[in-house]
Formats: sequence, structure tokens, C-alpha cells
Amino acid sequence: MTEGKVLLGCSLGVYAWQMRRGRYFVHEHPASASSWALPEVNELRCADGVSTVVCDACVFGMKAMDPNGMEGPVLKPTRWMNNAP
Repeated sequence: MTEGKVLLGCSLGVYAWQMRRGRYFVHEHPASASSWALPEVNELRCADGVSTVVCDACVFGMKAMDPNGMEGPVLKPTRWMNNAP
């Protein structure tokens, strides 16, 4: 098992623990990441009260320099999963 998958599994366990305690969690990862298709992630995504949304990082003010030295918004599709109302 890769280190990344171990860390993801640990995070998912913490999210489930938070939900059992009536607490909130938020998970953010690039929308194109293969981890979104993992069975354990899909199981949490389908849990009651859990929702996901995709938006670009620029919505939160993220900017970067392009190869020409011009600063501009980062159009990085990011998926967010949470259980907050």
C-alpha cells in the first residue's frame, strides 16, 4: 500500500469519526485526482449529509505567475467534500 493511500485512509477514518460525533469535516483535492474514484472515498461521498462541489482555486483568490511573469487567477478545478449544512 502506498504512503498516500495510507494517509487517505487515515483521513477518511477521521472524517467518519467526526461524523459519528456530530462534527464537521472538509476534504479538498484536485477534481481530476484518481482518489475520488476509490471505493472508500465513494462510500463516504454517498453518506447521508455529505456533499461535494467543484470550483476553481481562483474563487478563493489563488494567483500565480505565468511564464511571461504576468500574475493571474489559477484555474485549477478542485473538488471539496464536506458534511457541513
